Amino acid sequence: LVTLVGPTASCRALVPSTSNGGSSLGLSWTLLPNPANINNWFNGLMGVGYERSGANTYDPLINIDVEFQMYNINQTCYIRIPFNVADPSAFDSLELRMQWDDGFVAFINGTVVQADNAPGTVTWNSAAFNANHEANAGSFDIYNITQQLGALKTGQNILAIHGLNRGTGSSDMIIRPELYG
Repeated sequence: LVTLVGPTASCRALVPSTSNGGSSLGLSWTLLPNPANINNWFNGLMGVGYERSGANTYDPLINIDVEFQMYNINQTCYIRIPFNVADPSAFDSLELRMQWDDGFVAFINGTVVQADNAPGTVTWNSAAFNANHEANAGSFDIYNITQQLGALKTGQNILAIHGLNRGTGSSDMIIRPELYG
């Protein structure tokens, strides 16, 4: 497998609101180029989320902490991870690995490639269906998304993750993807 997005890839994250322009983006944030409000996005390495419990399960995995922006405010977080592909035709398979809590929708260049515990249509303040899924800090859920190989483009690509919590008062949230071709 070729690593397209690794566990500590560079990314941008935004908890959308009316004040930071995120509520009016629609799905444009899942595409190239960067959205107009990109200067309002956090810039860092993968591992986006927060943990309020004393369990310390997710904290070691989080590089961009969004607790202040999410807790009791919004149950959605947008994440953009740029990656390059020299030749998309060189791949015959595509695999998304996810650590997540409570739900997500994954896009490659605006195309939905996988969703779990998510409504069919997501908006800037969507919620996960339920809070049953707790990410296992030591492993990933693996999704074969080979049928979405056509979403890859030569050059720069965007893996966009719409992270979902089940309520604004949730005690934790984690989104940590990896992508392999």
